[in-house]
Order: sequence, then C-alpha cells, then structure tokens
Amino acid sequence: MRVVQTKYHPRMSPNKPDELNFKRTIFLSLAFMSVLAGLSYYNLAVPLLLGDLEYGLVPETLSLFGIFGQQTIIGAILVIDNILALLLQPYFAAMSDRTQSRYGRRMPFIMIGVTSAAFFLLLIPVFKSLMGLFIILFGFNIAMAFYRSAALTLLADYTPDAVRSKGSGVQQLVANSGAILGFLLPTFIGLLRPGISNVESRYLGFPIIAVVMLLIMGVLFKKIKETPTGDGFLAFSDTPIAIDPVSFELEAPDATDEPKKRDLSYFTNALFGGNRSMLFLMLYVYFSYTAFASIEAFFTIFANNYLGIGDSEAGQLLLIYSVSMIASAFVSGIIGQKLGRLKALRFGTTGLMVTMALLSFAATLKSPLWIALLFVPAGFFWMTVIVNIFPVLWQLSPRSDEGAYTGIYYAFNQSAYVFGPVLMGLVFDFFGGGMGNERYLLMFPFIVFCELCAFILLYGIKGGEAHLSEAEIEALREKLVELD
Repeated sequence: MRVVQTKYHPRMSPNKPDELNFKRTIFLSLAFMSVLAGLSYYNLAVPLLLGDLEYGLVPETLSLFGIFGQQTIIGAILVIDNILALLLQPYFAAMSDRTQSRYGRRMPFIMIGVTSAAFFLLLIPVFKSLMGLFIILFGFNIAMAFYRSAALTLLADYTPDAVRSKGSGVQQLVANSGAILGFLLPTFIGLLRPGISNVESRYLGFPIIAVVMLLIMGVLFKKIKETPTGDGFLAFSDTPIAIDPVSFELEAPDATDEPKKRDLSYFTNALFGGNRSMLFLMLYVYFSYTAFASIEAFFTIFANNYLGIGDSEAGQLLLIYSVSMIASAFVSGIIGQKLGRLKALRFGTTGLMVTMALLSFAATLKSPLWIALLFVPAGFFWMTVIVNIFPVLWQLSPRSDEGAYTGIYYAFNQSAYVFGPVLMGLVFDFFGGGMGNERYLLMFPFIVFCELCAFILLYGIKGGEAHLSEAEIEALREKLVELD
C-alpha cells in the first residue's frame, strides 16, 4: 500500500471523489488547447507556404535524385511531425512521470515545450530558404512532441477516475476550440486587414498563434498549481511519481517499486508482457485513426476530382464535421459516464461504420448536401470514440505511469497518420485501377473496413472502466452491513 509523502504538499483544494470540478477541468484543458491551436495553424499554413511560388521555397522544378518532385518533397517535410511524434513522444511522456520539480510533474514540460514551439513559430516568417525553414520546422515539431503527452495527461493527474469520461469530454471541447481558432485565423486576419495577400496573411499568422500559445500557457500557469515533486526546476527520479487524483497528495513509492529504464524493452513489455488489454486497445487506436487519417488526407482530393467542388466548399464540409465533433464533446463524455467506457466505444465505432456505409452510397449522388448531413453524426460518433479512449487508457495504465502509456498511445496514433494515407493510396491504385475518378469512392468502404477491425478488437479489452468512488464504496458497505 502506498503512503502519503509528507515533504511536499498540494497547492490546490482537493476534489470530491465522484464529482467533476468543471472550472478546474476547463483550466486543466488549456494545456492541450495550446497543442491543438499550434498544430492546426501549422497544418493549415505550412503546406501552402512550402508550395508558394512567390517565395519558391520548394520550386516546381526541384527534384530529388531525379525521381522525386515538388509534391513528394513537400509531403516528406510535412510527415516530419508524425514521425517525430512516433519516435519521441513515448520517451518524453515517460520522463514526465518521473519529473521532480517545484512546479509539479507536467508543468516543466509544458513551459519548455510551449515556449520553444512559440519561438520556432516566430522564426518561420524570417527564413526564405528551404534548408533554413526545414531546420525551424524540425525544431518546432520536437518542441510539440516534448510536451504534447504531458499536456494531455495533466487532466488525468487531477481528475478522479470515476468522472474521467466527463472530464475528457470537457477537455476535448476546450482543446478543439483551439483547433478551430487556428483554422479560422486567416479569416480573422482578413477581416482585420482587408486586402492583405494570402502570403502576407500566412506569415502574419505565425507570430499571432505563437502569442496565443504563450497566453494560454500563462493562464494555465496562474490557475493550475501542480503538487510539487521536487525542489528544483527539472530533475528525474528513478521511479514514476504517483499523485492521488482526489487529494492531490504526493505518494511515496511502494517498497517493491524498482527503477524502470525507459528503453525499447520497457515499451515492448508494456504491450507484450502480459497486458493483452493494452495491446488490443493500442491496435484499436491504430485502426480507428487510420480511418480518420484517410479522411483528412484524401477528402479534399475526393471533393475536387469526384464531386467537382473547390477547396473552399470542401473546407466547409470538413468544418461541419469539426463543429459537430466539438459540439458533441461534452455529451460524449456523459455517454461514457452512463453507459460505461467500453460500451461507449462500441457505440461510437458502430455509429461510424453505419455512417460511413451510408456515405459510400450518398457519395454516388455527387451531392455535397447529403455528405454535409451525414458528416454531422460522423463527427458525433468520432468524438464519442476520442473522449472515451483516454479514460480507458489511463485506467489500464499502471499507477503513476499514465504519462508513459499516453506516449505509447501517441506512437500508435501517429503510426496511423504515417501509414494510413499510404494504405489508402494503395487501395486506390490496386483496386481502383481503370476506374478514373470513381476510385475515390473506395475511401468510404476502406474506412468501414478499418472501423470493423477496430470494433472486433474492442472485445479483447478487459477492464478500463471507472473504479467505485469513495461515496459509492461507503454506500455499498452500508448496504452489506444491513443485509448481514
């Protein structure tokens, strides 16, 4: 049994074991909001920046080894963030579990990561050469990988297990509002500075989003006071540090706890060392996000080449999808709270299969209206999946190792983003040969197949549900006494 560590004391009032502190949850969610705000604008502006002919960062005539042209080079640069996240996030996340700092376990990572990412964003407009910009983008993506898992796990540290589904819903609502801010920033700039060119707008957006990220971090630092785990700014213990999510008391390690080396063997053992439920969950994550990554990668191409609509109309359809996700975030958390987390995941996955099957037929009508209507439930079902994955993940994780396992989650998540679009492209080429633009209809059956695989994998997950709260335990104890 763990005992309370008396040297360091909580700096926030404790939680109620079966009640969500909404105000605190909103502030905890700001950490992840800064991540999505930065990445959303990066994903929006950098592809356009690289292909901008005015600055010629990646000229149309540029080739690599005489084989790979402009688009391939741009695509390779853009996949850097996914590859770095795949390789680095598990290690950074595991480090945050062992952080000794007067600011707590996660805050030093957030402070360093946000400040570094904002610095690199400020530098992007300065560089007009491809090599210089490549170095800056590389630095930005390392900074984001450094603190992304810590930003997400901060919620688990200070939210009782019994209400984590509801808390995850609030987190996704707040965090995705940051993503919408990033996507709409060019529109805001255009309203404030009428007549500004697209190129000038993109370059102006980078310092603006950098300032936004720093402001978010400032509010987070003021409102959230993590329990101290050390005396300095950043040091690391040999074993993970546990904090009670109700009392926020720092817990001393068990006598049986041994130092864990966070090398490749640690992560492989986490998946293949007997915890089969975690392995099935990670495979579920991979197939689910492969479906999602396929939509992100190919929907605009599908809209242009098959539906015959432009980028603007395609963007509006995706905005409907995104707004539906955000609007349903809190409801998705309540569904997990009422039905149970695994039932909520089955509900969301089944809904996605049905919706995508309907979309495969609706797309043949070439009517953007039908796609827009079906994107509303698609966004709802997908958010139900996202919101309830994390409480299952944190519950299956060993005590005090939530950060490390969140990093493993991101490794599978980013693997889907790296390989999912490649698999989708192979489907187009292998099964769609000779179909012309009709081959893009294969996108929806491919997504249905991925979701079917995910649904089957859910039955390999045992556990992950919320533990009984102290109030529920006491009520059950009284009932048993009466029966006795």
